[in-house]
Amino acid sequence: MRISKIVPAIAGLAIVAGLQTPGYASEHEVLKMYVNSGDLGKLQVPPGTETTFDETTIHCPQDTCTLALSAMLEIHSADYQGEWGIVAMVDGQYVDSPYGPYQGYEPIASYVTGNWQGNYTVSKGPHTVTFQIYPQISVLLDQWSDTVIITTP
Repeated sequence: MRISKIVPAIAGLAIVAGLQTPGYASEHEVLKMYVNSGDLGKLQVPPGTETTFDETTIHCPQDTCTLALSAMLEIHSADYQGEWGIVAMVDGQYVDSPYGPYQGYEPIASYVTGNWQGNYTVSKGPHTVTFQIYPQISVLLDQWSDTVIITTP
């Protein structure tokens, strides 16, 4: 069998199974967007804790909506080197696995900026979106921003 016949067959199986093949995104219509930012002025966060740096309530006007989420956070460590992650939750449920994907190591006595993106499907009605940091070391929080885009489907 030629490869040109195998690839469409595999793509067809993915569509039948309800899976998206890598590299293909479905089209969404933007309904509303929430954008927020701030400066926490070196708020100290203890290690091993989830600390909220922003939270907002959104409303899905359709039967289902897809939330396109993103966040940026600048941190500073004064004493140790360790990993940290940006955590996003919708209605108390993790968008990613607990603690989110790690951003990497925070160098000692230096600033670092991390970015995160994800999406989450919700039903009609109000929903609470929470952005947090999870550090393995004590860090100071500085500048942050996040975006919640409500789309359909």
